[in-house]
Amino acid sequence: MLELATQQPDFLGVELARDDALDSTVSYWKDLALTWEWRDHTEHKLAQQCSQNQWYHRYTFLIAKVERITEFDIDSAT
Repeated sequence: MLELATQQPDFLGVELARDDALDSTVSYWKDLALTWEWRDHTEHKLAQQCSQNQWYHRYTFLIAKVERITEFDIDSAT
């Protein structure tokens, strides 16, 4: 799905976190309408069905607006 998502118009990026207890994917889109388009994309719909039937017992779909991002990188600090 990641490869397909990156091919969508106005896809901005993705962050992934994986361990034994958590599988988290955060995708960033230019606007809310594009979020819904991705949710309804045919191939993504099939993956959602697989996740419900085969992979996960539970998942949460969260939409949030990013107002500001602050980063720190020790390698870039002076």
